Amino acid sequence: MLALLLGFSPALQAAEPALTAPELFLALRRAGEDDPRATLVDAQRQVATAPDAATRFWLLLATGRMHGNLGDLKAARGVFAQAESILATVPNAGPHLSLWLQQESTVLDLDMGDPAQFGPRMKQLREKVNQLGDPVLSCSTTAWELWGLINTHNHDEAWLAAEQLEHCGHATGLRYLEAFAQAGMGLIKSRTASSTTDMQQVLTHFDRALAALGDGNFRMRRAGLE
Repeated sequence: MLALLLGFSPALQAAEPALTAPELFLALRRAGEDDPRATLVDAQRQVATAPDAATRFWLLLATGRMHGNLGDLKAARGVFAQAESILATVPNAGPHLSLWLQQESTVLDLDMGDPAQFGPRMKQLREKVNQLGDPVLSCSTTAWELWGLINTHNHDEAWLAAEQLEHCGHATGLRYLEAFAQAGMGLIKSRTASSTTDMQQVLTHFDRALAALGDGNFRMRRAGLE
């Protein structure tokens, strides 16, 4: 399911009818950790044939995230604007969909080089996410918090976020988030290392990140670790 190749992954297509719209979004996000460009093509194809507004909304979120992964932030913002318009037409959407969209939009602040705005907005988002009680959304939020803290060199809080991410990534079965946590720990250690032992710990964390990915085809994530 993780190895989407231009939308023709037999494993994903066989399981696709059983996927809810949020599950389809997460499946595409996992696939994007392997090949974001191929996953973008697949998500765009599915947006064009989406059977309802809710499915189209989740597919647009995935499409925007793939644009972000590929560095096309202008395109990502445009797609998230489309998702916001679609959200208004989803019957009984509730706060869950809105918070996923808010998370993805907030992340662009960091991607677009505005960390000063990222921190306060992510704090507001975290308060709302905690009230909702969705473990997957919460874990995904922790991953972005970690990235923001690393980029602002807040190493102590970043380490705590990495530990939380490792735990929730394991609990939710999102192995690429476990890997992200270990990679974050390795990066933090590399910035604070002052001895040969510290550098060995850096390599240990990167090795653990690779181990967390297992034998899956997380090529994009592996490329950043190897």
